[in-house]
Amino acid sequence: MSTTPARRPYSAGRILLIVFGALALLVSLGLLGGGSGLLWADRTQRDSAGYLNTDSERVDSGAYAVVARDLMVEVPGWMTGADRLGSVRVSVSPSQGDRAIFLGIAPRSSVDAYLGGVSRDELTRWHTSPATTQLTHRDGGTPAAPPGTQTIWVASSSGTGTQTVTWQVEGGSWAVVAMNPDGSPGLVFNARAAATAPFILPLGIGLVVGGFLLGLIGLLMVLLGAQRAAGYTPAPSGQSGTPAGPPPGWAPPPPPSAASPGWAPAAAPPPPPPPPGYATVGYGWSGPPRFTVYPVAIEGHLDEPLNRWLWLVKWFLAIPHYIVLALLSIPFILLTLAAAVAILFTGVYPRTIFEFNLGVMRWWWRVAFYSYGALGTDRYPPFSLGAEPEYPARLDVAYPERLSRGLVLVKSWLLAIPHLVIVGIFAGGFSLWHVWGGVIGVLALVAGIILLVEARYSRTLFDVLMALNRWVFRVAAYVALMRDEYPPFRLDMGELEPEVAGTSPAAPPMAPRPLGT
Repeated sequence: MSTTPARRPYSAGRILLIVFGALALLVSLGLLGGGSGLLWADRTQRDSAGYLNTDSERVDSGAYAVVARDLMVEVPGWMTGADRLGSVRVSVSPSQGDRAIFLGIAPRSSVDAYLGGVSRDELTRWHTSPATTQLTHRDGGTPAAPPGTQTIWVASSSGTGTQTVTWQVEGGSWAVVAMNPDGSPGLVFNARAAATAPFILPLGIGLVVGGFLLGLIGLLMVLLGAQRAAGYTPAPSGQSGTPAGPPPGWAPPPPPSAASPGWAPAAAPPPPPPPPGYATVGYGWSGPPRFTVYPVAIEGHLDEPLNRWLWLVKWFLAIPHYIVLALLSIPFILLTLAAAVAILFTGVYPRTIFEFNLGVMRWWWRVAFYSYGALGTDRYPPFSLGAEPEYPARLDVAYPERLSRGLVLVKSWLLAIPHLVIVGIFAGGFSLWHVWGGVIGVLALVAGIILLVEARYSRTLFDVLMALNRWVFRVAAYVALMRDEYPPFRLDMGELEPEVAGTSPAAPPMAPRPLGT
């Protein structure tokens, strides 16, 4: 039987390269989203004069003035001018068309000096959809003089009907004021603001280009980190990283006669191949390879004795893993989409992408087994995308030589819907860093309470948790396009995967080696 091909483990440098690449991809998605939003607004939300408009909002005040002190922002002088920041247009329409109203824009400090001791309402919140305003009342007396007599205004308009003020943005801090022309109290009007923003188009283009370049850099970092190390030898066809079964039709040669010179009992022959139609995944972790009935296989060794208190703080201890897995979920999803394109055109899942996604799933399962997916071990999970055969939680997926080009279009969402509903119940959701709720979380909590009270782990609960997790990971691999075989609707309980009958000699129970041996 051939030996297991050597695989160079993922080094800390390669994992860091993947994590930083995932961060770059996350930032690039934000840049692309922001830039696309700006380009959409610039192309679709302008009026015929080139202004971006807010909705019309009703303002009802019993004070002498309504002041929008924060409508304008402080602008550095080097950015002033209509060619850079554009123009601002403010319009107010009295609720009664024959009423007169004053509208002006002035430096905020001058407005504070004029209205500092005056009863006024300050506009502190302006929602555009739906159109609502929030006013904060400031107590005070009457204005010293009508607004039209003041020389503080850089732009103003007064009269009956709608009044509009247009102003080219300048450096400084500004405020907009609405009053009755005679300085009397009581204001009811509708207000609308608009602005030209010539910087939006180049800013949007810059964000999109920058996001694309950063995303490309991040993707290259992920691919460089995930690529097979030098000296990697692909696994034989039909399984992932384990010896292949004997070819179809193989039979051991008849043993020599006992009378033959030099006769000695022959070694036990390799196990026969599984029946046609069964997927094969051989595991060399404990004894000879075992051929499982489904090509996604997870195993977990209940690593007793377990500390009766440690499970209470595993949520905290696992935080570094949760952060890394949340970051790794970004390239996992993006690379799965890239694999979908490759499968659609070639029928082949790119091996490098497959190995990376398999590594993420292995990491995911180890953390789930350690924490609240099973609470099956107190050994801290390694920060690794490799197989980690010494760890008591193991996962493998047989690499498919060919995949259906048609199924790739429907299996992740349409065909998987029944399973996704079930997984949502089991796991309380579906994510790459596993569960905090659902049936799995509840059963893990019950197992933890029993462990706390009786200093033992219920073997029955452990077997059920293993069965539920197997279901989750089989569906995860199917949704990630790693296999075409539809996940079975059944609970396979116990530490080991069920095997195809008659394909393996009696294998010893899984007994992981101690770390470092």
